[in-house]
Amino acid sequence: GSQTFTIINTTQNDTLVKGSKDWGANLTLAEAPPIYDGLRWGVQMTTAIVMEKLDAHWGITAQCTYKLPVANLTSFITRGNYEIRFIGADADTVFANPASWTVNYMAPFEVWNTITGRKARLVDFKPTHDKFDANVSYFVYENHRYEDPENESYKPTVTFTFDWIKPETYENNKLIPPDKDWAPGDTLFLPVRIPFERGDGFTVKTDDVFRLTQTTKKNIKKVRVVPNPYIVHAGWEDDNFVRMIQFTNLPAVCKIHIFTVSGEKVITLHHDNAFDGSEGWDLLTVNRQDAAPGLYVYVVEAQNGVKQTGKFVVIK
Repeated sequence: GSQTFTIINTTQNDTLVKGSKDWGANLTLAEAPPIYDGLRWGVQMTTAIVMEKLDAHWGITAQCTYKLPVANLTSFITRGNYEIRFIGADADTVFANPASWTVNYMAPFEVWNTITGRKARLVDFKPTHDKFDANVSYFVYENHRYEDPENESYKPTVTFTFDWIKPETYENNKLIPPDKDWAPGDTLFLPVRIPFERGDGFTVKTDDVFRLTQTTKKNIKKVRVVPNPYIVHAGWEDDNFVRMIQFTNLPAVCKIHIFTVSGEKVITLHHDNAFDGSEGWDLLTVNRQDAAPGLYVYVVEAQNGVKQTGKFVVIK
């Protein structure tokens, strides 16, 4: 409860939030921090050190699709982050007992604690197992932990289990696609969630939020009208008194001119939104009259003068 956080705009060297304790995940909108550069910051604090199996993920180059139904920290809680590195057959020893370190069999992977930079030992307590397989509980033993670096006695810190679908597996008389097996170089990451500590920080770059794409003759052709044709009181409308068509894939800033086929101007809509490329029209003219059924022509005009013309139909 003593931790506070500060938000700094490093581009302008401006402190936006200083010494805030508004951690809560259940803050109301009024209580939540304001929006800065398109982002609303929320911080959720915890005192627990946990491993969530849903956090486990394969490296971007890995082809393996093995699942990890079990991944837990043991009673010896540690702040380590782990990598299961597949290297090749007989990559590391799996022991049957941490008391005698009796060799059980060899596994195709190693487990590394990336915080301490040390390789851990693997234990499979079932002596009947003689190979790496699915649904086997592997226990990770370490003799050098972040919290107690001088203690050289081996302690279990993590346990995990692999699972995968083998070839020629059927379910309800249907063949299920098998998982892809490991290949040398595949790495599974097991991060550990830990509390914030004094001095921790995040750097978030919001440049791309405001880096608007230049409108060209090519990308403005993506503008569409939906639905087209528009059928008044169609089944998808929840309210018969709310009528709306949408112009989509619009430039961030543009004008939408709508004409009848005879060239009479119906209305001009103004779009100015860098985060939403759509603009609605309620089928009312500039004089607030209902638009008549028929064929309409629209012209989307971007700030730099690039234009796109199209048609849509209103049916009553």
